[in-house]
Amino acid sequence: MQITRHDLWAMPIWQFDLTLDPTLIEAECYTYEQLRSGKMQTNYDWRENTPYTNIKRVLEMTEEMSSVWYKEMGIKDRYSGRIDNFWVNINGPGRFNKAHLHPDSVFTGVYYARSMPNAGNITFHNSSDREFALQTYTDKPTPFNVSSPNFEPKLGRVYIFPSWLSHSVDTNMSGTDRISISFQFG
Repeated sequence: MQITRHDLWAMPIWQFDLTLDPTLIEAECYTYEQLRSGKMQTNYDWRENTPYTNIKRVLEMTEEMSSVWYKEMGIKDRYSGRIDNFWVNINGPGRFNKAHLHPDSVFTGVYYARSMPNAGNITFHNSSDREFALQTYTDKPTPFNVSSPNFEPKLGRVYIFPSWLSHSVDTNMSGTDRISISFQFG
């Protein structure tokens, strides 16, 4: 007898590391935050008008690899692998980001410009009730039963995920800022 398994409703998260000078990127992130001064600052024309050359390099290098996730998800060719916008997140000790999604985009990404141990993992939330239904019957997490996997933020690391995937960032328990650059693909 042959058994065939069908893995349905897979939710991919892509991960890779960029080798860039983190001190230059970190400095630009602090400048970005200072210029923002309480206003929402989203750079829809970041290719032409951004003064942040190191942040721009992060975005360009990420775009260069975007055909991987577009192809694997079967996204139509007419939807480009271009980053529409970006923003900087500086989360000091005790700060966190509650669960949310990113409407009006296909993929969302985050690059860690500064991170220390205990700076707060990014957690992805499955909206099904499988963890509730399986918790009595399972003794270890697997890709088939876990509903909220988390990933540690590491310096230079990028995570790309579908924008409809709910995610949050745990409390920064380190003694320093966690700095990330987030972006969306249209």
